Amino acid sequence: MAKSVESCLRTLSELEGRRYNWDSHWQEVAERVWPAADEFNSGRSPGEKRSTKIFDATAALALEKFSAAMESMLTPRAQKWHTLRSTNEELNEDPSVKAWFEEVTKRMFQARNAPKAGYYSQMHEGYKSLGAFGNACMFIDEPRDGGIQYVQCHIGQVYIEVNPARRVDTIYRKYQMSAKAAEQEWGIDKLPDKVARALELEESMYKQFEFLHVVSPRTDRDVERKDYEGMPWHSYHIGIDDKAMIEEGGYHEFPYMYSRYTLNPTEIY
Repeated sequence: MAKSVESCLRTLSELEGRRYNWDSHWQEVAERVWPAADEFNSGRSPGEKRSTKIFDATAALALEKFSAAMESMLTPRAQKWHTLRSTNEELNEDPSVKAWFEEVTKRMFQARNAPKAGYYSQMHEGYKSLGAFGNACMFIDEPRDGGIQYVQCHIGQVYIEVNPARRVDTIYRKYQMSAKAAEQEWGIDKLPDKVARALELEESMYKQFEFLHVVSPRTDRDVERKDYEGMPWHSYHIGIDDKAMIEEGGYHEFPYMYSRYTLNPTEIY
């Protein structure tokens, strides 16, 4: 069943309240370990000085070493760090199957290494987020002009829910975007009233507005349909300021990679 804007905003409010304590912890960590990520509950202004609580750089330097070590061991930029193979071992012995997997692997790395994909720079931020906060979230997007685009999301923007296996299957991502960027993303015809009006004047087109992206499992999937209603994942883009639905769609695969370094069995963060 499709969600309403009101339903999505109520769920967002509930998820925000449930994570209040975590935000306080992460805020303290950011202030002392990664000041650039100090955006959990302080209402920081862009460019504001954030290093006033760092009296010893040991933790900040250790975080850089952690992220560099993770990258060099798991996703080294100069190497092919994974291959593909079938779960059927007999097929893996077939030369034509081997050749197909090798070609697919090559194309995957070409897509990741494309300049506009930004995989490695975004992944480096993700390792820092894992080291500092134990959580990281990357959005894998498909730009309108083709290819793949990786966007590391600040975990202060991302609220999660899990399935019975405790794997993340629901994302509520609250973020800001200028009116100009929103027009580039969805087109003028889909924009909420306040955002569209901001585009009428040059001095207000860069004004920031809040948006919400919701991705959750679809319970009423019609597998016979070829549009988004036949996809296993709901997607909603909502303008929070206007409380307006901008776009409803779907995904064949879950578009967010939410990583958790270590986990208390009774917690989801």
